[in-house]
Amino acid sequence: MLEQMGIAAKAASYKLAQLSSREKNQVLEKIADYLEAQSEENFCAPTPKT
Repeated sequence: MLEQMGIAAKAASYKLAQLSSREKNQVLEKIADYLEAQSEENFCAPTPKT
């Protein structure tokens, strides 16, 4: 799984290198929005009882 993620990240880095600054900023904004949504989802999730 980690190896696949590394391969995907490397491929994405080549694509990102070809984008304009404006396009890169748009990508980063979408990533930030996703991370914020995930953070809120995890924060609001009930904690399992042990």
